[in-house]
Amino acid sequence: DLPQVSSLSNPDQTEWYGVSTLRIHWNLQEGSQYSFELSKDPLAEPDHTPDRPEGQLLWIGDMEYPWLGEGIYYFHLRECRASEGAGDCAWGPKSTFRIMMDAASPEEFQPEIREIDGVKHLVFGTRDGLSGIDHYEVAQDRLRTFFGMVWGKRPTPETWEIAQSPFLLEDQTLESVIAVKAVDKAGNQRIAK
Repeated sequence: DLPQVSSLSNPDQTEWYGVSTLRIHWNLQEGSQYSFELSKDPLAEPDHTPDRPEGQLLWIGDMEYPWLGEGIYYFHLRECRASEGAGDCAWGPKSTFRIMMDAASPEEFQPEIREIDGVKHLVFGTRDGLSGIDHYEVAQDRLRTFFGMVWGKRPTPETWEIAQSPFLLEDQTLESVIAVKAVDKAGNQRIAK
């Protein structure tokens, strides 16, 4: 019977999102008052004093926290329901909603070509300090010459393929443009060529 908290910006409490603005919602009950707190502490407790939104926060059961830093946040909410025939209300237990925000790209990295058992491979790797690396993708495009100028196409979504390091190169003559995309768990990307 706790208030049900949801979020349009971060709907799944177990997923990372690449956003910096948090939007929180719960259905207001007529005659109820609410105490809430946004914290990085999962055990924080809203007090027994009704809160009113301030600044960028909105009110109609919807609130917005713009420009939050990265990390894991917890929105704690406690409802005070009006008692039948009484002027006061009774505070219920808290409801908690977890928010995981990562808006930064993975760290810069430089892929390298290495020969393993006489065959050329691409070796790569990077870190993502918050949500972690979800996967890598590689795009290879053979270089072309046009009036003596060397050029290659930009990778398109269909040219990217999921990859792991070390990655066996298709073009063993090394006449291709090779791009590696690191994608973190929030969907942020970093591309190295």
